[in-house]
Formats: sequence, C-alpha cells, structure tokens
Amino acid sequence: MEYGRNIVVKGVGKASKRPDLIVINLDLDSFSKSYEKAMSIASEKLEELYTSLGGIGFERKDIKTVGFNVRTKNEYVKDKNGDSVLMFLGYDVEHSLKISFDLDMKKLPETLSVISTSKAKPRVDIAFTLKDDSEIKEEALRNASINARKKAEILAITSGVKLGKLISIDYSWKDIELYSDTKCYDSMPSISKMASIDIEPDDIKAEDSVTFTWEIEVDDLSYDL
Repeated sequence: MEYGRNIVVKGVGKASKRPDLIVINLDLDSFSKSYEKAMSIASEKLEELYTSLGGIGFERKDIKTVGFNVRTKNEYVKDKNGDSVLMFLGYDVEHSLKISFDLDMKKLPETLSVISTSKAKPRVDIAFTLKDDSEIKEEALRNASINARKKAEILAITSGVKLGKLISIDYSWKDIELYSDTKCYDSMPSISKMASIDIEPDDIKAEDSVTFTWEIEVDDLSYDL
C-alpha cells in the first residue's frame, strides 16, 4: 500500500439532557427627571424585591445582579417655530438580576406568585438550564467524532480505498450557554396563573462539530478518486 490523497470529513454530534436548574431573570426599570430620584426609586424597587423573595426563603446573596445601566432619555419635540428640538426628559435606570434554584416545579409557581405581587413589578423571563453542562457538551463532541469516523469509513469503502493515518483535527471550541427551548413569557397576568399549570420543560439539546483529515491508502496511485 502507498499513501495518496487526503480525505477531509466534518462530523456533527448531538446530545440531550433534562434540565435541572431554573433561572428567573428580573428586570427593574426606574425613571425620573432627577438622577438622584431615579436612583432612589431603583433602590426602593430592589429592596421591595429582596423583601418579597425573602419571605419564601431567598437570601440577598441569591439575587444576583447581571447588569446595571443608567441612561438619559430624550425626545424630539416641535418648538414654537415648528422646528424639531431634542428635549431632555429624565433618567432611565435599568437593573437586571437573576435568581436560580434546582428544578422544582412546586417552588417555581410559588416564586412567580410572590414576584407578580411585588410592588417592584419587574419584567420576568424564565429559563431552564443545567447546573453543569460539561457532560452534555462532551457527549455531543464524542458523537461528532464518531460521526466523522463513520462518514470517512463509508466514503473510503465506496471509493475502494482505506483510511490511513490521521493527519489533523480541526476543532473550534465554543463556550455557549445551553437552555431548554421551553419559554415562559414575561406577562404578569400569565405568571400569576402558572400555579395551576403543570410544566415539564423540554430537554436541553447540544450540538457540536469537528473536522478530521486522514490520509488514504490506495493500491494504485493512478486510481481516480
């Protein structure tokens, strides 16, 4: 046998797993023409949220800040001459937080009920994810490698050649967060009714790919591949 040309194959692998963690994202919006007043309102809303969630066992350290932004709000208006002028309206304070806990479909409606009745009135988004996603990512990568090998073997057999030594592996590692496709909307009336709904979140799905290059063995290098 002699080594001739190469064969390059991309393998794709998938894996799935039931989520084991609930993440509730909370957005608090505050506004005032005065910067100090806007910040004061934001602080009051946060305290109200702490108090509400504290009543069902959450501690302050459980409520994580993931984003905080203060920006001016402006609007174009017509002056007495009919010209558009930019008018300062005030300050918008956006405070994004999250709480997470083990997948417990009894605790979820209780938590949402408390949030929905809180004076803070946050926007809410619910996601289902994994405490540790390394296992599902590794499984997807293993499956991608197996898939590539199978494809290469099929191509080699149907072409009348054999796989030779492995030349290279091309893999681009991506650090992505994985969530279930199950979505729960941020409408407060809907959230307040969730206590009576039995939700089973969809499995989390992961996909990965990797490219392998093998040399191929041929009996006759003049063989037309």
